[in-house]
Amino acid sequence: MKYIVIQALLLFLLLGFVFPDTFLHGEVIAPADLLFPQRPWSEHAPEDFTQPQNALMPDIVAAFMPYYAAANFALNEGCWPLWNPYEFGGMPLMANCQSAVFYPPRVLHYAFGLFWGQTLFILFKLWCCGMLAFLCARPLGLQRGWDHLFSILWMLASYNQIWCNWSLPDVSLWLPLLVAGIELILGAKYRQGFFAITTAGCGLLLAGHPETAFMMALGAGTYFALRLLLDGGYNQLFKKAVVCLGGWGVALLVTAPQWLPFSEYLTQSYTFFERAESHADMVYSPGEIISAWVPRFYGTWFDDNHWGNLNSNLLGMLYIGLTAWVGLMLHLSMRKENPALWKRCLANSIPVAMGVGIAFNMPSLQWVHSMPIFNTVLASYHITYSIFALPLLGVLGLQQWCSRPRKSTQLWPVLLTALFVAGLITFVYRFNLAYMTQVGVLPFVHKQLIIAGAVFLLALVCMALQHRLPKTLFIALLCILGAGDLLYANRGLNVTMSPEQVYPDTQLTQVLQDLGRPARISHGEGFIPSGLTVPYGIEDWLAYDGLYPDSMMRFQIKMGGEVWNAMEPACAKTWYLHHDGQPHQFPIERYPDRFEKVGSYEGISLYKNKVAFPRAYLVGGISLFEESQALFTHMRKEEFKPGQQVAALHTDALAASTKHLPEATPIQGTATITSYRSTEVVIEVDAKQDCILVLADTYFPGWHVTIDDTPSTIFPAYYAFRGVTIPEGQHTLRFTYWPRSLSIGLILSFIGMALGLLIAWRTWKMPQARA
Repeated sequence: MKYIVIQALLLFLLLGFVFPDTFLHGEVIAPADLLFPQRPWSEHAPEDFTQPQNALMPDIVAAFMPYYAAANFALNEGCWPLWNPYEFGGMPLMANCQSAVFYPPRVLHYAFGLFWGQTLFILFKLWCCGMLAFLCARPLGLQRGWDHLFSILWMLASYNQIWCNWSLPDVSLWLPLLVAGIELILGAKYRQGFFAITTAGCGLLLAGHPETAFMMALGAGTYFALRLLLDGGYNQLFKKAVVCLGGWGVALLVTAPQWLPFSEYLTQSYTFFERAESHADMVYSPGEIISAWVPRFYGTWFDDNHWGNLNSNLLGMLYIGLTAWVGLMLHLSMRKENPALWKRCLANSIPVAMGVGIAFNMPSLQWVHSMPIFNTVLASYHITYSIFALPLLGVLGLQQWCSRPRKSTQLWPVLLTALFVAGLITFVYRFNLAYMTQVGVLPFVHKQLIIAGAVFLLALVCMALQHRLPKTLFIALLCILGAGDLLYANRGLNVTMSPEQVYPDTQLTQVLQDLGRPARISHGEGFIPSGLTVPYGIEDWLAYDGLYPDSMMRFQIKMGGEVWNAMEPACAKTWYLHHDGQPHQFPIERYPDRFEKVGSYEGISLYKNKVAFPRAYLVGGISLFEESQALFTHMRKEEFKPGQQVAALHTDALAASTKHLPEATPIQGTATITSYRSTEVVIEVDAKQDCILVLADTYFPGWHVTIDDTPSTIFPAYYAFRGVTIPEGQHTLRFTYWPRSLSIGLILSFIGMALGLLIAWRTWKMPQARA
């Protein structure tokens, strides 16, 4: 236990070097300096602010922080965090997966608030990366002492440091346990292996990034299959495969409340079917392989020398540390010493090579990008398993090297590899020399080359002197060298700020908050990027997300600028923002009587759209269309009157329920929203005749409605909104969101947990099988 406590404290100390200002000055981890270049936050920027520290992190302030804020708002309302009502007319929250509402560490956001919860969440995930690697060291083949080195290298891995604000390290922290489970099963320790895979599978599936979870699990599964073939023992092959698949089966059952709604969302998502077109944007070019040995060769935003149209986050994650690279090369000179270790290397070679080859778009592997599922995975994510396997094999190589006295001549693979890498670097350097000179980054590149060379030489000297040093001191030196190398390589890429500077209150945000709910605001005309106001509880007509509901996305694309012909008032956009000094992005000149300027706040003017319909309104008539193109053509016409006629796609059920309604007619009556929460909307209706109530929020499966506590049916009004036919009179309508996929998922989860407990009980006193 003392040994574990020492490592836990050591990792915590190292986190202090990763985020010194958090530990020394109480700053929170958040790249919210990305708000300061635009109004209204520019008026609240620190005096010394010039540009964001890392401009490649808009996802954090525009997507992830809004996810966590929307979940907190829902919990504070007493609702399940299932729906995000603050963007795009409303969209699934839990089902988008990256919100990770079922991931246990996410409780930190609710317990400690958004900003400090996020900070503790990041520190905890990185610490868990190191600790889980440390605790899994024995099944992974690491002896005492070497578990310290691997734990440090994995916690400080560039991949985990660079993406720690995202959900990617939430997935990667479970990879050591997954591979350890595979090794336990291969060693016929079925009980421990089963529960290791089950636990790791649950973590991977709940962590919030299905693409990297899929690629890491695929890499580990490929390794498992190859080890089965290399190890022989075909009489136990079937049993080992069944135990491994059984662990994954229980994990799938337990996590069904996450992946079932996510799968449903994919089928209702516009983004999923368009994703295959974008994977090429995330493919590495051949010259970028240099970042695997010189992590800042191409510069970073923090260094203010980011040259070329490159993503330094993607390039930086290729770097596993030169200490690990030296250990990898040592395997070549020791391949006959340890057959079991050499099998691990061979079994990992195929998933590692495949991942690297696909990420770099090798011609012989381009067909992978056209395969189902693979064609929706961004190319760079194919390398994720390799980023784990390579440092593990590197530490195993160092451990084997230290198992006996060595001659310096056995370092020949390292030297040959160094010469080959030096040749690559020289070629890329000379190819870009003119451009580097032109943009003035040559001194910086020289500095990075010198630093990489110095770290490599230090590692080489350690290898040459290993037989002269005590083992403990030798490993300690490697830990210091590896930690220092990775800390320096990733310095400054994660932003910390004073809590008061993160989403600061402004005049504009206070005014918008005072509008109450629901209050739909069109932000784009004020040049305010989507998503930035969600942590304030302010609603935005647009959104920044990885998945978009198909109905609302197609509505906005198909209507385009022609929405102003007739349909715009029915969208219930009551408020428009305008960036002072810029041309109006909404047609105030065309419709001067529609807009009333309320005021100007820190360079952003607020306009009221006087003709906007309320969020809930009554319409007397309906017109049905057989296909969507005719529907949108009708709604784009200037003579279309959305206040008198709902346009919708024809279904037999809808035609039967509305056959008594005229095609178009004014309606007398009122619809008043009395309660508006994340997953529940209550509306009091006083209708003077049979009609249709339209709630101008996104139509999506999982929403249900009752009229005076009697279930009714929702149909897609105007293709994107929620429509309900109601009879004449006074009624109470209650909309609630609870997708059927979640109900099924919860049932499967209880079955999975019961099955896991049953297996645990049955195997608790059973003797462990032997190989």
